[in-house]
Amino acid sequence: MNVSLSLAASLAVLGNVCLAGLGQSQPLPPNWQASCGLRPTLESLGVNPAPVKAVDRYTLTVSTTALGTTEVRFKSKESGGELLFIGTRHITGPEPALFELFSQRFSEFNPTSVFLEVADTSYIQSLSTDKESVIKTRGEPSYLGFIARERGVSVLPLEASPTLLFSDLRKKFSADQIILANTLEQVQISRDRQRLFGEALERVARATIQEQVKIARDRGDKPTLTNIYRLTLAVSKLWPGLDWRQTPAEWSNPLFTDAETDGRYLNSLRLQNMEIRDRYSLRILLERVMRGERVIALAGRTHAENHRLTLSCAMAR
Repeated sequence: MNVSLSLAASLAVLGNVCLAGLGQSQPLPPNWQASCGLRPTLESLGVNPAPVKAVDRYTLTVSTTALGTTEVRFKSKESGGELLFIGTRHITGPEPALFELFSQRFSEFNPTSVFLEVADTSYIQSLSTDKESVIKTRGEPSYLGFIARERGVSVLPLEASPTLLFSDLRKKFSADQIILANTLEQVQISRDRQRLFGEALERVARATIQEQVKIARDRGDKPTLTNIYRLTLAVSKLWPGLDWRQTPAEWSNPLFTDAETDGRYLNSLRLQNMEIRDRYSLRILLERVMRGERVIALAGRTHAENHRLTLSCAMAR
């Protein structure tokens, strides 16, 4: 299904986002459907539509596929640059059909650069040269990275630096809260996606704590959550009887509220974290589009939905 957004029809009320007619793979909760005034403008994202209306300078289309991916396309009529943002579910394991979908989109779109939802894309160069091996052992970022590498297209990180994220989160949360949240998220991801347990999971927790503590100290913070023992104490204090290795995946999901999951503050932190990341990623992608580049970006489906709403609101102003 491919649905073109005619802003005159799809955004009947400028202050609100109209979702009618859009194929959503993962609907956003009501609190996300806030007034457009709360979302970034094109100007704040580095795009200046004045004096011509944005709808006369850009086009925005959204589609979904049978594999559950969401595709957001934003094109500049002036520069000829275009963004194809693919939102997909995060997986690790065999998914030949998804690989083939990415390969097809790549050939159709003919990008000048590819952006992945990671902070460092250097690992792409060390991937196996065997396609079947990549499909059987890697996840979706590696699929697209492999395709780009084989076709000589640059692969770049979509994520902001950990230091930038930490600094922005410090506006609302303490250093210890951020360290705890980021450590529990990495543990949950490593446990559920990579199937790590026992000592391997402890190594993940230890490495994450060390990385986060260094960032905090470099900023001048004085965190107390500095090791596994402190992690255990912090989790026991907030959730008596809970083993930090078994924290629920819902605590890392920004689509839930703290009250819904008993995550205390973790869902709120993840929501702010995603807003920071999405503003950063959309800005660097639109900069490329304005220069006339053709860019493919790959991230989770929630990021695609958020970008769709932001661009819809920005063009309606």
